[in-house]
Amino acid sequence: MKILHINTYDTGGAGKACMRLHQGLLEENIDSKALIKERSYYLPLTFSFILALANFRVKLKHKLVGIGKKLKLLSTYSEQERTEIALEKVRKGLEMLSYPFAITDITESPLYKDADIIHLHWVANFLDWQSFFAKNTKPIVWTLHDQNPFLGIEHYAERFLGIDDNGMPIERKYQKQELQEGEKMVDFKKNVLKNIDKITIVAPSKWLFEDSKKSQVFEKFEHFHIPYGFSINIFKPYNRDFCREILGLPQNKKVILFVADSVDNNRKGFVFLKKALEKIKNDEIVLCAVGSKTNIEKKINLIELGKIQDERLMAMAYSAADVFVIPSLEDNLPNTMIESLLCGTPIIGFPVGGILDVLEDSENGYLCSEISVDTLQKNIEIFLNNSHLFDRQKIAQKAQEKYALKVQAKKYINLYHVILKT
Repeated sequence: MKILHINTYDTGGAGKACMRLHQGLLEENIDSKALIKERSYYLPLTFSFILALANFRVKLKHKLVGIGKKLKLLSTYSEQERTEIALEKVRKGLEMLSYPFAITDITESPLYKDADIIHLHWVANFLDWQSFFAKNTKPIVWTLHDQNPFLGIEHYAERFLGIDDNGMPIERKYQKQELQEGEKMVDFKKNVLKNIDKITIVAPSKWLFEDSKKSQVFEKFEHFHIPYGFSINIFKPYNRDFCREILGLPQNKKVILFVADSVDNNRKGFVFLKKALEKIKNDEIVLCAVGSKTNIEKKINLIELGKIQDERLMAMAYSAADVFVIPSLEDNLPNTMIESLLCGTPIIGFPVGGILDVLEDSENGYLCSEISVDTLQKNIEIFLNNSHLFDRQKIAQKAQEKYALKVQAKKYINLYHVILKT
């Protein structure tokens, strides 16, 4: 059984999830390989896609377009790219857009030709839908890491944009051009897949599972729910005082941890946490932020650790914290949330997406009743007054039983066997 994972990157949440599953399968003696468009790390049996596989005409066009873009010649952009540029101007604060087009032909890769199963992951700007599904002859498993495969162009629907004076999320007003372009790409994807009888869809969270099952693009395909897996040899409880000493965090303060690539990402909800802490006004609280450093106004005690690439150091950050707050407004199954629990650190979050799958109120943290600054403030204060009630070792043990890499790998192996028998 030869499995080929396809992912655009080996970094980011989806990239890490893909690489972990690949590693988990290798540990179970499965012939697993990964084909990555833009590779940052040199992990075992991961390979970069070589553009040389494209034919000369495609490569020449790609090079000329690249030169034109550097010179800012608008005529070198395709109609789709011009539309995307126009949309970005009205999408301030929202995440990237991705179209189902690419110049790469994955089916030309020797790795593709040698595989028994093609396992797609986050493939934006890597998978060219029309050519791939026209040429593909292999069984496909597609693990969803966001909504983009079944939405038109967005990666999340992002129902909210901004926060009002009462600390409540503001419902997003979709631009007419956004809706039209999204509908056009949904129709395009449906047309590409109209003669495709079988794709096995896997969703890490129940929310994404249900959303995909009722989508126009994927409703006809069989769906499975398999949560992410993690190395429990890395993500485990470490001595809190030692971790704080290593990271330069105060020993005598309550440390709240927040993790995101960027605090400016509206969907990650940092502004709700910031405003909640401003209302609490407690000098004994320190907010520890991991991710790109910010220029935010320092009305709270804030320590920025910057980006942490090393997983063991990240595990120490979780272990150093009293609580991990994840104020996401929409999310699949955040790696950070489960990593925190594996390290025994309780979590506080809003009742959205995959957070509902994992957060057991009063057992491994506190679940807010709604998305608002007031409910977040209330639950942080409740935690600070009751932190002694949480058994960190018990939290870690329960998380290990559900989210150990071996658990995830075995579920996928069983699924692969079923697919190859049918």
